[in-house]
Amino acid sequence: MKTYRLRANAKINIGLNILRKKENGYHELDMTMLPISYYDMLTLRVFSESGNLRIFCRNKSIPTDKKNILFKVYEKFYEKTKIKPLKIKISLKKRIPPEAGLGGGSSDGAFFLKFLNSYHAYPLSLEELFELASQIGADLPFFLNNVSARVQGIGDKMIPFQNKSRVQVLILKPTFGFSTKEVYKLSDLPREKKVADIFSIIKALEEDRIEQEEDKIWNDLEQALLSHKTELIMFKEKIESFTRKKAFLTGSGSAYYIFLKKKEAFKIQRKCKKYFKDCEVKLCSFL
Repeated sequence: MKTYRLRANAKINIGLNILRKKENGYHELDMTMLPISYYDMLTLRVFSESGNLRIFCRNKSIPTDKKNILFKVYEKFYEKTKIKPLKIKISLKKRIPPEAGLGGGSSDGAFFLKFLNSYHAYPLSLEELFELASQIGADLPFFLNNVSARVQGIGDKMIPFQNKSRVQVLILKPTFGFSTKEVYKLSDLPREKKVADIFSIIKALEEDRIEQEEDKIWNDLEQALLSHKTELIMFKEKIESFTRKKAFLTGSGSAYYIFLKKKEAFKIQRKCKKYFKDCEVKLCSFL
């Protein structure tokens, strides 16, 4: 038996547009995705004999049965490669909150998939790995690359860019959350839409001036939620009133983030931890 440790990071979206709903029910998107320094920790014990996967997690809200994405990765990988499944035990230290729009589950899955492919001496080509990842979940391909990118289609088209932004990102996650399925259902309802200027957002990130382009950042999923979820409206107002910063929803929420300069970041983080006592408050940087 050998032990391995993986760090699976979160992401945020800076701008997210829904272009259309496809006939198969998936939504075609245009957005940015950026990796941040917020990590789940996976400890893998891999045995030499064949067997199955077992997951252990102290966070009782995280499923450890076949509902967990790690099981889907395990089954799909061994099914695709036709390698005899190994006995693996995973201890998951869940730091990235679920139902936050931070991609924690997808990241866990992608890092585990990369590990399995590496452990078995790369039976899948990069193209096959990405194809398999997209079958498991829309955000997994992004985490295989794990670099800042403009992401289009259903998450399968990625155009990497160089993010030179030195701002700190303060994440605030309330006690409530939303399932991705529920949020996309709400986004299908008729409403007025404000469109994120993805080109300008990327240019600003490349030139380290994203705070100057905050008026270009919109999230279709946030707009849908704010039309129906009073608790989210109140949470956003509370953040903006207390910090005097513009707050942005990442992905399908319910986590918000604000941009901070390094010199003010720790002070504002400490104040937010005291004020938002029931919330997850995490200061991050871009990777």
